[in-house]
Amino acid sequence: MKGVAKGGRVENHFVTVNNSKPPAAGALPASVAACAAEKKLPAPGRAVEICNGDRLQVLVNRAGDRRYVLLYARQGSQWQLCSAGAA
Repeated sequence: MKGVAKGGRVENHFVTVNNSKPPAAGALPASVAACAAEKKLPAPGRAVEICNGDRLQVLVNRAGDRRYVLLYARQGSQWQLCSAGAA
């Protein structure tokens, strides 16, 4: 996980795989939503534009030969999807 900093504060977080952002995942398999539910995270939906929060969590799910990497941020008691990539 990395962040873009400005003025000493992180403005946006993102996940890297092998030091680069994974391409957008597109349609996610059902196993990703099931994995998110097991981790008490909301099912993937529309991602927020700016990823900041008081807690961050990365979810990795394997489906066949692909890995899906999702980043969630928590604001208060609400988790929001920041990004979903496929590697």
